[in-house]
Amino acid sequence: MSIPVIGTAVVKNPKWVIRLFKSIDYPVDNFFIINNNGKGEIDEDLNSIKKMDNPFVKNKFITHFPSNIGVSTSWNLIIKSFIMSKYWVIVNDDVAFTPGILQELATKAEDDTVGIINPFAGDFNLGAWDFFLIKDWVVQSHGLFDENLYPAYCEDADYIMRIISHPVKRIVGLDKKYLHGYGIVTGK
Repeated sequence: MSIPVIGTAVVKNPKWVIRLFKSIDYPVDNFFIINNNGKGEIDEDLNSIKKMDNPFVKNKFITHFPSNIGVSTSWNLIIKSFIMSKYWVIVNDDVAFTPGILQELATKAEDDTVGIINPFAGDFNLGAWDFFLIKDWVVQSHGLFDENLYPAYCEDADYIMRIISHPVKRIVGLDKKYLHGYGIVTGK
């Protein structure tokens, strides 16, 4: 079983997105990049990803916006652009996958009762939102991300409050690690 979508948004540094793309080691149907730079400064570098080969990625999409649409709107666009997907994996542009973490994620996602997977437990075991999986039925029951929270910050806190108010079975923390920026993030 392949991952339907991995999506990310970027504003400044395409080197992280290139690293992210190259780190994919499990079948992915669609890899989607939202370019929020708006100045044309990184368009060429991001477009170069379309020419790169990764045998695990079936389709690559890049959307260039004339200005920054914000985190919540970007996350919602990832969802809306592949609306018929069973789930979406959304990651920060400076995340990179370590060997096997995508397979672990996809395996855990096969449990139809699980609605959200946060590979890193984060502060207070609430789940970090730099890399997460969200199922279609959670979006149907809890809605999309609040686009009024612009340009960034608090969109994850808002969603955490929603899932605390109306609980969803979640997996918080995976066994495998991943990279965020220059650091290694442990699952639990």
